[in-house]
Amino acid sequence: MRLTIDTEADTYEQAVAAVQAAYGLQPVTPADWPEAPDPQPGPQVLAGDDLADGWSEQMLSS
Repeated sequence: MRLTIDTEADTYEQAVAAVQAAYGLQPVTPADWPEAPDPQPGPQVLAGDDLADGWSEQMLSS
């Protein structure tokens, strides 16, 4: 099993809930928790006008 937690986007509570779910536990989620953010876009092919070392403006703003 592989579990990935995005420490910049996921809250501590969301991370704990993910671990509990991975082990088959039923986590209790409070009603006031924010919705999980949309997943980040995948890799992109960069144009010839990319920034130094292959960084694009979109990658820097993410």
